[in-house]
Parts: sequence; structure tokens; C-alpha cells
Amino acid sequence: MRKKALVVLAIVLLALLVYLYVRRNALIESAIESAGTAAVGAKVEVDDLSLDFLRLRLGFDRFQVTNPNDTWHNWIELGPSGLKLEWKPLLWNRYVIREFYVREIRFNSPRKTDGAIPGKRPKPAGPSLTERARKVLQAKLDETPLPDLARFAQRRIDVDSLIRVLGLTTPDSVETLFTHLQGTAQELRARVVQLDPRDELERVTGLVQPIRPAEIRSLAELTDALQRVQEARNSLQRYRTRFDSSRAWVRSEIELANRRMQRVDDWAKADLARLRASVGLPSFDVAEVAQMLFGPAVVDRVLTALQLVEKAREAMPYVEKAQAFARAGKVQKPPRGKGINVSFPVTERWPKWLVRRVEISAVSSRTDTTRAWFLSGMLQNFNSNPRLFGKPATLQLEGRTTQGTRFRLDGLLDHTSEIVLDQFDLQVTSLALGEVPFPRSRYFPSSLQLNRANASLQFELKGEDLRVDMLIRCPDAAFLFDDPAGDDRVAQMLRRLFSDIRNLDLEAQIHGPVDHLSLRLRSNLDVLLSHQLRTLVGEQIAQAQAQLEARVQRLADEQRRRLLAWYDANLRPVAEKVEEYRTLFEERDTLIELKKQELERRIEEEKQRQKSELEKAARKKAGEILKKLP
Repeated sequence: MRKKALVVLAIVLLALLVYLYVRRNALIESAIESAGTAAVGAKVEVDDLSLDFLRLRLGFDRFQVTNPNDTWHNWIELGPSGLKLEWKPLLWNRYVIREFYVREIRFNSPRKTDGAIPGKRPKPAGPSLTERARKVLQAKLDETPLPDLARFAQRRIDVDSLIRVLGLTTPDSVETLFTHLQGTAQELRARVVQLDPRDELERVTGLVQPIRPAEIRSLAELTDALQRVQEARNSLQRYRTRFDSSRAWVRSEIELANRRMQRVDDWAKADLARLRASVGLPSFDVAEVAQMLFGPAVVDRVLTALQLVEKAREAMPYVEKAQAFARAGKVQKPPRGKGINVSFPVTERWPKWLVRRVEISAVSSRTDTTRAWFLSGMLQNFNSNPRLFGKPATLQLEGRTTQGTRFRLDGLLDHTSEIVLDQFDLQVTSLALGEVPFPRSRYFPSSLQLNRANASLQFELKGEDLRVDMLIRCPDAAFLFDDPAGDDRVAQMLRRLFSDIRNLDLEAQIHGPVDHLSLRLRSNLDVLLSHQLRTLVGEQIAQAQAQLEARVQRLADEQRRRLLAWYDANLRPVAEKVEEYRTLFEERDTLIELKKQELERRIEEEKQRQKSELEKAARKKAGEILKKLP
């Protein structure tokens, strides 16, 4: 019976092995797709996968990674590719790819089917770095929208009615501040009454003042007087410690009140910005022109790069669990009866998966070589646990086209320490960027055609500190308009202005922590466009802007003078009284120190006098003894 059971078991196992061997490619293909889809958040698809067990080689005809933000396009699509695994790590359930070669690669390629995952994706615990950066940068862009010039072309702006209708928030803010300051002043006055040290100082002075060191003759009396002076000094120090603590609190409250009163200028600036925004009043400052025109396009590309880096960080985590374990400093005991897992020493440090080397020698399109990119490069040390592996991932990629366009990309993904560092340096020459869209406006261009441009991009994300420097130089640029100018004089003048511009130099900088980014753009068009736009909108808008600024500034000056007068009447006396009390302490401390020094001098004099008398008496006694000798 036992033999029959073993035969049946052997047949079942053999059938299972045959099934796994026949279905190996489909099973591995499904496993790769499932793992990739879970990591990316959109479909990852592998076509025609093949596996060579003996040589541990794996290949496929196509590999697609869907863009989760645009599920009808792929982030990246690989053509026929292959890789070679190392056999030893497989014994520890680790996957180490020794070589990975790519012969065809495409970016942003269209998909035949939707790559979205059916059902709702789980929401992340908090906003991503990209979402946080998008919020900050969008707020910066909202500060410089494209103005609606039609609103100012043929009508006069009534500043008085504008202020009456919209109102100013500065007076209300000042009244709220006054209410708060009144309470602060009342509390400070009460504290100053409690601070009054004159009674304690009089008691200390009463201990020291009667002492007249010059009139004291005996050493014992001098020592007793010095002890009383020291006791008075100790009492003064105790009073001074309590006084200094309360004085520090009073000073901090007064400084806080001063800082709050200085916010009048901030409120006035906010009022002026709100009035401008309500009517679309443009400032046309030189520093704002580039951000107004090119800001959205630059921000969009930087956020795309940041999102890609975030995905790389998700694929190469910096082992938060391992860090938490190390910080804990000890291993927790398991519950009773549950046992423990004993880890044996490991001679090899392999992450769950590791790609030692990806060799790229590919073309982006084999059907149309006139528009194809010929790519060559290498990706090394890309893995799932950089802290364990101990080496950063590096990327070198070069590309060229038959039209003369070239680029070079150098990257570093250093996730081996607690502060993660991602760096990329991109250099491009003779690149046809195509049409760069602008925000929709009747008077401004709808897009910019960049035919031949040289560009550089330095991208660094260290922890959550972002630093991006971008430079674009294009000697062959053209501004495009969707709508005809018609009979609109302003539109016609702007068309002529933009049609004369043929070259573009643009610099962009985005620096700082993700939640406090600064955005700065400059171009060779800033001064020209600022001057021309100011001229087009006419003198009346400049006058309206000057009137608004003057009204708001006058209001701010009035409120500031009012606050200063209140400060002089309420808080300055408090500060002066506290300083007066401090001076009293200094005077008493000086008095005690002088008494102490005088007593110490008198004690030393008395000791010297007594010593001299003793020596004199000793000499006299010795003389008498010598006279009695025969």
C-alpha cells in the first residue's frame, strides 16, 4: 500500500514539474507583470518572454511600463531585450541580474489599450514630494498670471470706487492687533508692579550702609562686618535672580509686540496685491515677465523629473524599517510560546533584487531612422536595498539623431545613507523642442516654436531639498498665435513685437525645501517685453497703479504712526521702568562690592598691624632677656 502511494505521489510530482516546465514562461511573465504593476501603480506588460534554465538567460520581445498619470501612454517601452541571472543568489531567494542589454527603447509611446488598474488605487498616507512641490510652485505661478489687457485698453480705472467696493483689510487687522496689545500692556503693567524691588533693596542697603570700615578697630569686628556684607550680597543675588527672570519675560513680550506692530507693512502689501488681482492690474515688472510667459512650461517639466525620481526612490527605498530597528537598540522578546527566528551568518550581501549592469545600445524607432534616437549608455547597481548593498546606482546615457541632435545624461542615485541624494546632469545640443504651450490668452502667444536649442539641466534632490538649474539657448525661435488679431490695436502691436523676436535665452532656478521652494526665471526678453507692455497699457494704468500704491502706503503710514504713539504711551514706560529697576540693582551691587573690598583691605591692614606689634613685643622681650644674661 505504501509503495502504491509513493508511486502516485511521484506521478503527481512529475506531472506538476512537467506543467511548470511547459508553463514556465507564462508564470514568470505573470509574476513580473504583477510585481511591476504593484510598484508603478499602472499596468506593466511583458510580451513573449522566454527562459533558458541551463544558462539562466531571460529574454522578451516587448516590455511596457504605463504612465500612471496618462494611462494611454507608456513611460518607457523596451523592444527585444535580454538579461542573465546569477545562480548563487537564487538559493537565497535573491535575484541578481549580471547583465541586461537593451536594443530598442521608446519613451512616451502610445498604447493600444488603457493601462489603468481596474478598481480604486489605495490612497497614500500623505501627499507626495511632487504634490507638495506642485502646490508651492503653482502658488508662485498664480502670483504672475497673464493679464487681460482688454480690460484696460479702452476704459478708465476709478481708484476711489475700487477701494470703496473692495475695502482694505489693514485697518481691521490693526484694530485686532490693538485689542491684543491692550491686554498685553495691562498684563505687563501688573507684572512691573510685582517686579518693584525697592523694598528688598532698602533692606539689603540697611544691612550694608551703617558699616564704616574706617571706624572699626578690632579684627573680630571687621570679620563680623565682612560676613554681614556677604550675607547682604547673597540676599541681593537671590532678589536679582527672580528679577532677571521676570525682566526677561517682560522684554520678550515687548519684543513680540514690536514684531506684531511691524506687520502693518505686510498687511498693506497684501491689500495692494488683492486690489491688483481683483481688477487684473498688471505690474509688468522685469522680474515677472519670464515667469509669466515660461513659468508653467518650466514647472511642468521639473515636476515630471521630480515624479520620476520619486518612483526611483520607491524602487530603491532607504530602508526605514532597518533604521527604526537600529534606533531601537535592542531586539524585543517574542511572546511566550511563539519561538524566535534565528538568522545565520550570511557571507554575501544581496538585496531582494539587484541589477548589476544594464547595457543600453538601442534605437527608439527602427521604422523611421530620420527621427529616431540612437542611444548608448549604462545603468549600474540598481537594487531594492541600497543600504544593504552599500553602493549607489549610477547612470550614463548618450543619444544622437541623424539630424545632429545630441544629449548626455549623467545620474547618481545614492540611497546608501539616511540622507538620500539623487543627482542628474543633462546636456543637450541642437535639439528641436517643438511647440511649448503657453497659458491661453488673446493677446499673448499660444505657443513657442523652438527649432534648434542648446539646453542644460542640473537636478539635485537631497532628502527633501530640491535644487534645479535650467538653461535654454535657442537662436531659432518663433512665437505662434492661434487667434487672428483682427482690428484690436493692442493685439496687433503685440503680434508685431513677438514676430520680431528670433532668439531666446532662458534661465530657470528652483531652489529650497520642497515646502518652501523659490522660483526664479530670467530671459533676454524681460526688459523689452516689460517696457513694451507698460507702453501698451497706457499712462492711465500706470497712474492707477501709482494711486493705489500711494493710497495704501498712506494708510500704512497712518496706522504705523498710530501704533508708535500707542507704544510710546503704554509699552515704552514699562520698558523704561524695568531698566530703572535694573539700574537700582546695579547700584546696590556696586555699593556692596565697594564695602566688601574696603573691609578686606581693612582686615589685611589690621592683620599687618597686629603682626608688627607682635614682632615689636618679641624683640623687646628678647632684649630684656639678653640684658639679664651675665
